[in-house]
Amino acid sequence: MSDINRKKNSGLYILTCEELHRQANNLQRFTFPLDINQIPENGIYFIFEKGEMTHGCDRIVYVGSHDVDGRLPARLKEHFNICSKDGSILRKNIGRAILNKSADSYLETWDIDFSLAKNKNLYESKRDKQYEQNIENQVTGYINNSFTVAILEVADKEERKKLQKQIISVINNCEECKPSKYWLGRFSPKPKIANGKLWMEKF
Repeated sequence: MSDINRKKNSGLYILTCEELHRQANNLQRFTFPLDINQIPENGIYFIFEKGEMTHGCDRIVYVGSHDVDGRLPARLKEHFNICSKDGSILRKNIGRAILNKSADSYLETWDIDFSLAKNKNLYESKRDKQYEQNIENQVTGYINNSFTVAILEVADKEERKKLQKQIISVINNCEECKPSKYWLGRFSPKPKIANGKLWMEKF
């Protein structure tokens, strides 16, 4: 997949969405729970979800990276090995969809970022930590049963940023890529996810 991020004159370019998916599908695939020791230090990661297909192969449902060099294993650990929605927007978004699907009123509290001191002071009384842990367990179970991940090693921070942005744009602009009617993301309260095809919403 080295041709995905390099061309003459060192510029960045992206293949068609079909070529992108086929090359991403050919990368080494990791299952959950992840063995962090097997993960390279730097790169872009592609998440695939069971039952989601496009272009005749597994559909990419998330494209992630990391800002600090050498921190890819730690970033993946935050998503998949540490059960905390406030350390992972991906976990928070999966939890949102699970709660919204069942019209669970705890969604309002789940949305609050309790890693911020001001939110702890204002909203701690709304928390049911035991119930919240139950949701975290559901998120972890969904990840373990449904997700696999492939990694493209990219050492340079700026190259990672540009490439991630371009990959997301190619996927979002592809008319052929569509979520299945069973995709959990359709239940997201975030329109960008529910009406889109990626588990990607920053807030």
